[in-house]
Amino acid sequence: MTPPKNGPKTTATTPRPAPKKATKKAPPEPKAGPAKKARSATTSKASSSSGSFPGFTPSARRFLAEIEKRQDRTWFGDPQKARYKSDLEAPMKAFFLALGPLLLDTFPAVEDATPKVYRLYRDIRFSKDKRPFKGHVAGELSLGRTGFYFHISPTEVMAAIGCWQLETTVLQRYRRSLVDDNTIGGALFDATTALQKRGYSLISHDVLARAPTGVSPTHPRIELLRHKGWALRIPVEDLDVADPSLPKKVAALVVPVQRAALAFERCVSGA
Repeated sequence: MTPPKNGPKTTATTPRPAPKKATKKAPPEPKAGPAKKARSATTSKASSSSGSFPGFTPSARRFLAEIEKRQDRTWFGDPQKARYKSDLEAPMKAFFLALGPLLLDTFPAVEDATPKVYRLYRDIRFSKDKRPFKGHVAGELSLGRTGFYFHISPTEVMAAIGCWQLETTVLQRYRRSLVDDNTIGGALFDATTALQKRGYSLISHDVLARAPTGVSPTHPRIELLRHKGWALRIPVEDLDVADPSLPKKVAALVVPVQRAALAFERCVSGA
């Protein structure tokens, strides 16, 4: 599992200008409140950018296994690159384009988010492991202060939502909220615990072996405090990536995380 090193950038929904008044010759507009009109416009925009997801073919995962085993730049020439784009990269893009509109009502920031599919090449500049290729294909969609991450490998389907690694100043605000604020910190703890009981797992870039400096090891929210990020691994392991309804099934597992994600946003904003 290799979620993105840093959490997704914050995106905010751009305020929409008020609609112009109709001229005398124009038919009267149906009555609707501002919120209803804004949601209608948002839904229309999302629908226009969505696409169909054909599913990953069985050969796609076999091809990933071959790439992972060979690790040969010479072999991975134009014919293999074309195969990678058609069998792996294109379906992954289609997956995110189909998923986005399904999350729009729950995570409005998706409206302005562009899905990102990660490169197959590994960053080996500062690594002792010089294998050129990753053993999985992965992508991310920003949900605001949190992000949704998804990858497939020859043997694994993995998804998570949250912020994998917090910058130092953000981490400090996050921990202060957890330690000092029973309302904000308690809300995140309660929402996270409820999801863990449903099969979601708390993960992050790094986990301290002990309590952070100055924090009691018996603090009721010590599990969250030891993590240097906040993300929940989503139970997608048994989903079939060849199923065209995969985006819909994944969305059904992402939506329940909304309450926890909002509580996390309050923790890191300090409000």
